[in-house]
Amino acid sequence: MPKLLPCFSIFFALIGLLNAQNLLQNGGFEAHGALDCIDCPMFQNKYNAIIPPWENLNGSYAFICDCTLKKQSAAANNGICNFDKVSPHAGCNMMELDYMPSCLDQEHKTRGCSAYLGTQLSHPLEIGKVYEISFWLHILPAPESDADYARFIGINLYPKRVRNPTGKLLEGNAFRLDTVVFGAWYPIKWLVRPLCNLQVLVFGVFTDDERPPVNQIGHDNRFYIDDIAIKEVTGIKDSSALIVPYCRYTAKEKAEIPDEIEGAACFFSSNDSLLAPATLLILDSFAYRAKANPSAAFMIIGRTDSIGNHNKALAKARIKSTLDYLEIKHGIPRFRFLPVGLGDESPLAENRSEAGRQRNRSVQIQQMDCSMHLMVYRYLLLHVFAGEKAEAFKLLNIWLNLAPDRRKILALFDPRLDPLKADPTWSAVVLKKVKAAYRTQKQPALAFSLDSLGAEDQKCRTLDRYIEGLQAYMGAMDSTDRRWDVSFICDTSSLLDEAHVHALIKLIGFDWPKISEVGERPAKTAFLVISHTADTSMIARYLPLLKDRCEAGEAEWIHYATLSDRMLVHRGLPQHYGTQYRPPGSEGEKLRLFPLENAAMVNEWRKELGLEPIQIEE
Repeated sequence: MPKLLPCFSIFFALIGLLNAQNLLQNGGFEAHGALDCIDCPMFQNKYNAIIPPWENLNGSYAFICDCTLKKQSAAANNGICNFDKVSPHAGCNMMELDYMPSCLDQEHKTRGCSAYLGTQLSHPLEIGKVYEISFWLHILPAPESDADYARFIGINLYPKRVRNPTGKLLEGNAFRLDTVVFGAWYPIKWLVRPLCNLQVLVFGVFTDDERPPVNQIGHDNRFYIDDIAIKEVTGIKDSSALIVPYCRYTAKEKAEIPDEIEGAACFFSSNDSLLAPATLLILDSFAYRAKANPSAAFMIIGRTDSIGNHNKALAKARIKSTLDYLEIKHGIPRFRFLPVGLGDESPLAENRSEAGRQRNRSVQIQQMDCSMHLMVYRYLLLHVFAGEKAEAFKLLNIWLNLAPDRRKILALFDPRLDPLKADPTWSAVVLKKVKAAYRTQKQPALAFSLDSLGAEDQKCRTLDRYIEGLQAYMGAMDSTDRRWDVSFICDTSSLLDEAHVHALIKLIGFDWPKISEVGERPAKTAFLVISHTADTSMIARYLPLLKDRCEAGEAEWIHYATLSDRMLVHRGLPQHYGTQYRPPGSEGEKLRLFPLENAAMVNEWRKELGLEPIQIEE
């Protein structure tokens, strides 16, 4: 087990030095509102209303596991809040977080995604004082390929609410696990002396120069936290090696984490959606901030009091009048806002008093951790669903100017855009702009063709997930709407894979593309296509070419190792580098390696190629 920070026994000797007061509210998650279901994702505003003062960060979902919903959890059978494997450490509730090594951030630049759970303390941790941060942790056993991720579980402290619009892993290494235990609750504690006013606490999986494992297997690795406490400590010498002096934000992090933009709150008369004069002033002020930050996206939430029978329609009307004003008066486009008409659901206050009902008759605007191109693609799809081609093409043109170059080709393969593809504008404008995304490559035409072939190869494998990630998606609103789903009619025979091999040969002959000439993903297409053929003579023909490219820094050694092993396994021989696993026969079954040529040497051979060692079961 890794040992990075102090041993637990020392902390228990200090327990008498702690003040009794827990500076954190609801650290055991026992106080929460009604849950629609145990595995229902909740958008941010609702999450904070259901279980204050906690909030989901990063567009991820931390699930509230309530033991009164055990039967519902078992019926869902999706692994969320699995009470058969873990029960709350104390009380009836615990919080579930996860790490997915195959997940990509919104910009498709980094792999690995974590759920993040955060809270803002009622007042900052004071500079110069010492605090103990403690909680109980239960990590479910993880597959061999992922197990090392547990070392990166931890916390971070921030001076203010942290945002992460692209959904990448947050950075930090000051507060990571010193001991990893799978399958049991155990206590975690740190001592910290703030060097600045720290007011936000975040749980999750963090990264730095050393990263948690990433792969394309798609496991969902779950861990649970409970009984969180922050207490002031007295009587410890400042020179103690146990204390971590800390202030969040390096210069790099300040540059990468954008400032939060203040939203707005508008209030309405009973059964009315007209904007009051005071509300117009509030919206004028918000418009100034929104226009000064043109890449910021927002959620706009409409509410009503509990009086009346058409509250959702009224909430939507209030949202419409607000967006109409912002668009007509200030020129702020609707696609910057994700509307959520709650009606009288999830009220901000009790409806028993007039003051509470007045607070609920409102529209709230809050900044979203969402890239603008995701919002534009969402509205583009909504126009396609509504049959509004002209508006859809306008937004598609905007999206092509905003989206990262590597994502643009995905639109060509999105079946939800099929109603647009027969229009002349598609080939005249859309296809032309997508191809232009490869203009920085030395061989742009080949790069586009290889990337297109790679997408075809992945249609029945992983392409649907990448395409579904093109738009802003709100699980709480969208999970039951099948229009957002992407699916392809797939040929499960080997004929399609062999056709892709022939298409690749037409593009590159018996050569191997260079990363420096076509880019990383287009160059990877050769590996993907060849790896899916069962023709071992074809693999053997390309392997020396791939090795030459690896030696020149123009290809990845993991691709060479994988193709080598795949050829051997197809021929019924033991593999050399340990890249090939038997598919699990049933859910929950561990992945097992195909036979190895030499188990004692496999990690030495991997080391020669710069690959990480693997764990080998006896």
